[in-house]
Amino acid sequence: MKSLSKFLAIGLLATASSALAASAANIDYSHLILLIKDDGSRSRNLQDLVDPSSTFQHRVPNIKPLVTPSKARTLADVEALRRHRLDRYYIVDTRHLSHRQADALRQQLKQDPVIEDVDFEPVVEGMHEDKAEPIAGSARSGIPDHTGRQYYLLGRQAVPPYNIGGVNAVKAWTVPGGKGNNMRVISSEIDHWAYNHVDLPKPFLEVDAGAITGYHDTASVGTIGSRDNGFGTTGIVPHAQLGYSQYGPSRLLQTAELLSPGDVVQLGVHMNYTPFPAVGCSQNCYMPVEYNRTVRDIITYLTMEKGVHVVLAAANGNINLDHPYFSGYFDRNRFDSGSIYAGAVYPTSGLRAYYSQYGRRVDLFSWGGSVTTTTWTTANPTSAYTHTYSGTSSANPIIAGVMASLQGVARANGLGNLAPKELRRILVETGYPQANGNRTEIGVQPDLEAAIRKLLADGVGQPPTGRLAIPEQAKSGETFNGHVYAQSPTQKPLTYRWNADGFTPPDGDGPTLSLTAPPVTADTLTSISVAVSDGTHTLNLRENITIKAPDAPPVGDCAAPWIASKVYAVVGEKVSYSGYSYQVAHWTQNARPDLNFVETGSAKPWRRLGTCGSGLPVARITGPSSVEAGKAVLLSGASSTGQGLRFAWAATGFNPDSSAQASSSFIAPNTAGTRVITLTVTDERDRRATASHTLTVTAGTPANRPPVGSLQGSETVDSGQVVSFIANASDPDGDPMSYTWTRPTGFTGTIGNTRSVTLTAPAVTGDTRVTVSVVVSDGRGGMLRLEKPITVKAPPPSGSCGDIPAWSPTKVYSTYAEAVAYNGMVYKQNFYSLGKRPDLNSAVHSQPWHPGVPCR
Repeated sequence: MKSLSKFLAIGLLATASSALAASAANIDYSHLILLIKDDGSRSRNLQDLVDPSSTFQHRVPNIKPLVTPSKARTLADVEALRRHRLDRYYIVDTRHLSHRQADALRQQLKQDPVIEDVDFEPVVEGMHEDKAEPIAGSARSGIPDHTGRQYYLLGRQAVPPYNIGGVNAVKAWTVPGGKGNNMRVISSEIDHWAYNHVDLPKPFLEVDAGAITGYHDTASVGTIGSRDNGFGTTGIVPHAQLGYSQYGPSRLLQTAELLSPGDVVQLGVHMNYTPFPAVGCSQNCYMPVEYNRTVRDIITYLTMEKGVHVVLAAANGNINLDHPYFSGYFDRNRFDSGSIYAGAVYPTSGLRAYYSQYGRRVDLFSWGGSVTTTTWTTANPTSAYTHTYSGTSSANPIIAGVMASLQGVARANGLGNLAPKELRRILVETGYPQANGNRTEIGVQPDLEAAIRKLLADGVGQPPTGRLAIPEQAKSGETFNGHVYAQSPTQKPLTYRWNADGFTPPDGDGPTLSLTAPPVTADTLTSISVAVSDGTHTLNLRENITIKAPDAPPVGDCAAPWIASKVYAVVGEKVSYSGYSYQVAHWTQNARPDLNFVETGSAKPWRRLGTCGSGLPVARITGPSSVEAGKAVLLSGASSTGQGLRFAWAATGFNPDSSAQASSSFIAPNTAGTRVITLTVTDERDRRATASHTLTVTAGTPANRPPVGSLQGSETVDSGQVVSFIANASDPDGDPMSYTWTRPTGFTGTIGNTRSVTLTAPAVTGDTRVTVSVVVSDGRGGMLRLEKPITVKAPPPSGSCGDIPAWSPTKVYSTYAEAVAYNGMVYKQNFYSLGKRPDLNSAVHSQPWHPGVPCR
């Protein structure tokens, strides 16, 4: 194949690397995804109507760009796509080729110098191992109400036989917006839900390339938004609009262009990498879709640029995403797309389900079994239900519903659209752990009541909301644009203060800033921050970015190393191998130079030119000299020199304690002190060199200690009477505290940011149990929730007093001698009263009621 360089150098942008491919048995041979190298050009105009790939269809048949050109795009739209490499992806349709032919095309394309990466995707599976067995169904008129089995809708208290509570959707429903009013949720799966199901709406949006109806999406969508209609099930956000996007990179990006800030997308699929021996997995080796770099770039575009909330199944592979093999790919300190990874627990044990992915990147979990929701069968396509939806499949839509509910509350209360990372932060900080107290294995289960409380407390004064969009990576010395998407819910003017230390310029004062990355000799992880202010409140935004060092030049006088799979078709091209330089004599591939050379002529594919790179290898380490205890540090050995280098890191006390990557991230130990990390490099002649790097591990910032205390007040209050409560709290760190009170339903009285409140109980006809609560916050994320159950005591029965009305605690009595009945006695009014029980406030002269007499 001829080089693609000439016709693909029309202007395509940024840098990337792909996760390792799946085994041959689980490769999707239907299409190739190409990522073109960034040549620094900006000449491709994504606003053109002409498809740039049309100019080279005859060279690479069935190729098209991932981003379809459109004149509707603004320059800002184009920059947003470029920040995430999306203008550099191309898709080649290979369905007409055999697997062998498709793989041969992939190998051919890999040789072109303009292509950075080309590969097939692993097989994407619709998680149909997660079952949703139907229960007996009937016609619509006979459908029972199954909400009594939807325990995942309830609060933190577990209901036997289960050992974990729910997400507290029932509390969210009592708050404006909590049922998903004015919210839109997109379900992206392999199949689509039953559009004619009696308990589900039809889609407001459909991006579909021939998907079929299936039980899996029907179960997912029912969990999210089955209707509140008195029969069947009720979704977490029954008032939300629901849309469908058939899963696939191009359709996901197409959907992104149709969405708005605050929308929610749930990705109910995972990828099959079976077998995956590097992480100890031999079967069912499923991975989250973000392990595919193309998909991760699209998701990052959704969250950063579009402001869309994304939740994806952490996958059913039982794989540790913190495994050293991944070299920090899932480390949020290095890169954070802003999505939520959903793990799963067994509700009967309250502990991680054995199949659920785990690790620090898994943010939230929910029920991975016994989920009651809608389903679909060919025998019952319109009214089927299940009690057995399971897996990260069921946890994922539960969390999607939670996200839509919290965002709906924010909108309804004038707080605008939350940034995806802000919504995730609130859910994580207010969630609760597995039954064993573990908060780090698969995160926490969300608690909508607590999350809404925090949302409203943090939103006092309607501060600005927003997000910062920058590339994941930039080349040394490269210029790129960063942009802040911010809004003031009260329409106040906003100011911006950029802090880009090391970049040019190092600061700025507008929503967009053009930045030039600093020159580096080794890959360097740094960050850019922006303070957004409305004059009263300040929103601090920060994102990490990796500055990529230039490729290391060949050692000494050696040419580029020989690559076995590369086609060498240019006579005279030079390579190096095992300390010698060679020159191409004629076309060759996979012919080792030391076994296929001549000194002169062209009888063999290589001519040997002589020795090169005679010096010994040199190990070099670059990176920070200090790290905070428990935090990550990125060290690079990329500036080491030598031919065919292999790397071996030794980092005793760190996690991981070894690595075979050129650059690696290590988590520092929890104790302060001086530590040494060593790097040994070995060249292709098995010659070794070693370097050491001294790191000072500094004491971490002391963990914030939340407030402590108790809620004091009476445990009973009479119907219609006044009662007071005091939050007797203190902060171990001496931080100032704030108070957010919640009145029980029916109570009246002013509540605010005070230690105490005085409330008036409602009039009741029977003893009523309620709870008053207050959240005490220290302003640094520490919170103490205090609750006090109280009983509102009903007045005793009035007895048989004929037509004499019973005394009312809420009525004003101002008519002299007006008679009332209370507890079998008749009392007559003496002077003005309100809420004064006759039996406790009666006397001939000094009380509002005359002494009582028995009823006749």
